[in-house]
Amino acid sequence: MSKQTLLILVLCLGYQINLATCEETVELTIPDGTIRGQVNSTVRENVTFYSFRGIPYAQPPVGNLRFASPVKNSAWSGVYNATYDRSECYQNADGYLGFTFAGQEDCLYINVYTPDVNATGLPVLVWIHGGTFLLYNSSYAKFAPDFFLEQDLVFVSFNYRMGVFGFLSTEDEACPGNWGIKDQLLALQWVQDNVAYFGGDPNNVTISGESAGSVSVHLLLQTNRTTGLFQRAIMCSGTSLNLWGLNTRAASTATLLGVNLGIITTNTTELVESLREIEVEELYRVSWSSAVSLFLGNGLRGLPYAPVIEPDIEGAVYTKASETALEEGNFQQVPILMGFNSEEAVGAESLTSLIKIYLLYYDVAIAHLTPWSFTQVETTRYLAGADIKYEYFQLESIAADTHKLIKFVSADQFNRPIRKAASLMANYTTVYFYEFGYQGTVSADGDREYEGTGHAEDLSYYFVADSNYTATDLKVSETMVLLWSNFAKYGNPTPEEDEKFNNTIWEPIDSTDSDLIYLSFNESIVMATNPKQADWEYYERVYAKYGDDSDEITTY
Repeated sequence: MSKQTLLILVLCLGYQINLATCEETVELTIPDGTIRGQVNSTVRENVTFYSFRGIPYAQPPVGNLRFASPVKNSAWSGVYNATYDRSECYQNADGYLGFTFAGQEDCLYINVYTPDVNATGLPVLVWIHGGTFLLYNSSYAKFAPDFFLEQDLVFVSFNYRMGVFGFLSTEDEACPGNWGIKDQLLALQWVQDNVAYFGGDPNNVTISGESAGSVSVHLLLQTNRTTGLFQRAIMCSGTSLNLWGLNTRAASTATLLGVNLGIITTNTTELVESLREIEVEELYRVSWSSAVSLFLGNGLRGLPYAPVIEPDIEGAVYTKASETALEEGNFQQVPILMGFNSEEAVGAESLTSLIKIYLLYYDVAIAHLTPWSFTQVETTRYLAGADIKYEYFQLESIAADTHKLIKFVSADQFNRPIRKAASLMANYTTVYFYEFGYQGTVSADGDREYEGTGHAEDLSYYFVADSNYTATDLKVSETMVLLWSNFAKYGNPTPEEDEKFNNTIWEPIDSTDSDLIYLSFNESIVMATNPKQADWEYYERVYAKYGDDSDEITTY
């Protein structure tokens, strides 16, 4: 053994360093046992932080726990290695296309990052990842929280079940659904029980998410089972009023899945028991093809595997139509920061020719352009759909003008329902609203034809991106992270005037004012009123003209 090798070995042993990588580690003990994490440094300011990744918060949801509420994990003996990310939940490895799968059913793990393991009372920011309730994970590679750690926050992220495993529902007691949301609920309880051991304050928790993660946050606001689990909420580009955030045909999806697997029964208990016996890859493959076939029948009627309104039974988390709950104030009335990107659907410019051919279907099936919540009267749905088609496309085919399609999808699937949710909740609690319109180099292709900030392009400004940041990118990122961090700490993104914000004070929505005030966020920030007002006024008119309240199983 050389002197150099011997010196490294001595250093590793002396400073509790992983011998395989010579990375410094740290150990601490939580109620379930001792865990070993890593000592790291942030990429921007080289601030030391401690990461504990892949900690089990639930028993593996396999066997009888498939399609069932999660069960708290068991304690362990010895030292648990929390220096790396565990498996993501089972999903399509090729995004939305193809039939190559990745992940495992055993995937319910949580990550904690802290700037100081010896601290007490640090604010806690919990992140729920998006991905249409089908994709992604909570790994460091996907959501590196360095920027928030530089703000002295404890950052928590976790996996939750997705696709058929997270959201299968027969819409009755046999399989009420929302398993992924119930995973999130258990993870939040884990935070309450454990975050103090990492320096966090369990009484100062902010839950946050983007896209499907934001819808999840909104659902967690609407159940009394989360009382006391968090004190604030951040919702980026999604609410439970978004049409894609509710599965309105879950029972049909479950039945079709059974038929395609050769399970022919009208007994939902027998169906679910049989589905628990199917091998994981076969179940997911057939669930994917079954869902796609239903989705193509009306792609604007919600995602094929998504949250459902459950029967009002023990253990349910979401039992009442969101618009009704929000109108009546039946939600956790904590301070909320929420908003959308300036052109959420701008990614539609990359639609393939095959998808554009599919869109021709909507020129004929005009009733499908009508949001499911308008009415269930077919003739009225057709009239409303014709109204909407003319408003956004005039006499052209829907597939003919990509720019018009982008405008329609942004308004119909994102802007309108998000603004509606903000308006309703502002009657009961403090709501800070924003529109993010910065199109930078780390998140968007500067050569693309259509302007605007698309869905998920904001992520690169509060999580570490692979690309290099320009000076303006950095300024925008630092501003966003500071605003979000201030909110997590104080419940107010601008608790005092700050030159970093040009002394702008972000004012919350005034529910007594007919104008909706919001923060317009681009290279700089400024207060403005009435985001996407033309779309808002149009949909208010068309809802008043054609809508009815005949169906409670609906979204706005």
